[in-house]
Amino acid sequence: MDFSKVNFEGVFIGAIAGLFLKGLFDRLLTARKLNRNRKIVVEFCTHIGLDKSLKYVEDLRFVRDSIQANTEESIKELESRNYAVDAMPMFSSDLLKSFSKSELRQASFNTKNFITILDITYSIDFLREYMPLTLWTNYQQKFRQHMDEKQIDDEIKHMQECGELQHMAKEAVIEIGAKETRAIEIHKQLHLLIKNLSGNGFFWTIKYLLKQ
Repeated sequence: MDFSKVNFEGVFIGAIAGLFLKGLFDRLLTARKLNRNRKIVVEFCTHIGLDKSLKYVEDLRFVRDSIQANTEESIKELESRNYAVDAMPMFSSDLLKSFSKSELRQASFNTKNFITILDITYSIDFLREYMPLTLWTNYQQKFRQHMDEKQIDDEIKHMQECGELQHMAKEAVIEIGAKETRAIEIHKQLHLLIKNLSGNGFFWTIKYLLKQ
């Protein structure tokens, strides 16, 4: 082969162009993957996070009202609501935790969004340990044990007069208030995250492409 006829400059430029195009293609694939991850996070926040965090607060408030009900009128009013406390198996951070920290960090686009996602994740995990149904069941067990030990006939009158029961109810309401505050904060964070990560997928893909 006559190397004198080979256009080394052309070959070199072609190789460089090939490397550039391959790098650009790889970055585009990464950007599209990050955009898909972003959409999954937004859909979780919109269709699961917002609904379940709100339901958590509503359930807590019903449990609080049930604990504080100590008159025939208030008990009848609660019964008339025909309200059911939900076990809420979908109130979970499993979907967010299905991503690696690196994937979440990149899909979050900036540190503020990433920290918000982490805070939501850890907060949901924390609240899962204190579901309204669990709090109500635990309180009812203590309440029933107290009534059985005292062999009370008029439970409503006893609830109004017993200092031990009133203290038990007060502690339960304080705990519910703390969990309610955390759940409301999660709800606000979800709204903020949706606002920050929503938008046209094409433009988000370009943003991820340029950020690499």
